[in-house]
Amino acid sequence: MRYQTPLANGARDESFSSKKQWTRTRRERNWRFTYRTTMPAPVAAIEMLEHLIKTHADKPLERFFRKLCADIRLDRRQLRNVMTVLGFQESTVRDTGAWMAEKLARTKLGFSNGKTVGLRLVESLEILQLGITGKRLLWRAMSAAIKSSPVLQQSDFTALERRAMKQLERVEAKRLEAARATFGAA
Repeated sequence: MRYQTPLANGARDESFSSKKQWTRTRRERNWRFTYRTTMPAPVAAIEMLEHLIKTHADKPLERFFRKLCADIRLDRRQLRNVMTVLGFQESTVRDTGAWMAEKLARTKLGFSNGKTVGLRLVESLEILQLGITGKRLLWRAMSAAIKSSPVLQQSDFTALERRAMKQLERVEAKRLEAARATFGAA
C-alpha cells in the first residue's frame, strides 16, 4: 500500500512507500515550518532592543533592555542549536525580512524624541511581550513533543518556558510603569 499526501493544488503525492516514512517526512515538514517561522522573530526583537538601548542610554531602562536583549540572544542560540541538531539551517531571507519588519515597526512607532515618547515605549514593550509569549508557547510545544524525539530530550524546555515567563513578568512591570507615567500625566 502506498500512502498519499495532498498537495497544494489538490492532487495526491504517492511518493511514500510506508506510513512510517510518510509520518517522518510530515514531522520534518512541520519542524521546518516551525523553524522558518520562529527564527526570524528574535532577530526583530534584538533589533528593537538595540534601538531601545540607544534611545534610553544613561537611563535606568538601558540596563533593563540590555539584560532582556542578552536573554533573547541566549534563547535564540538555544533554538538555533536545537534546530541545527534536527538538521535545519537558518534562512537569511527570513532574517532579512524580520530586520525589515522591525524597521517598519520602528517607523510606525515613530522612534523620535518628542511628546509621544512614553506611548512609543508602551507600544514597544507590548510588541516585545507578543514575541516573548510566542517563544514561551514554542518552548511549551517542544516540551510536549519531547518524548517523540531524542534530540529534544537534550534540552530543558520547561526551564526555558520558566525563563520566558520571568521575561514576560519583567516586561509587563516595565510596561505598566511606562503606562502609568504616560497616561497618568495626560
